[in-house]
Amino acid sequence: MGTAGYGNSHNQDIWKTKMCLECVYLPICFGGCRQLALLRNGVINEVDCRREYYVALMERVVRQEQECRGSNREG
Repeated sequence: MGTAGYGNSHNQDIWKTKMCLECVYLPICFGGCRQLALLRNGVINEVDCRREYYVALMERVVRQEQECRGSNREG
């Protein structure tokens, strides 16, 4: 099976939807993990949207980064 066959069978372009293309987290996610979609939903042809997770995670990451940079300046 060639590259095109793999891409089709594993839905590599599933993220090319309006919802995904407008999402600020697309560079991190690209439609989520096909394996997790398969495990959760029994299908591999769905976007595994994790927007809520990234919203919650990014705030913590940014705060942690700010704290780390602040402690580096003091020491």
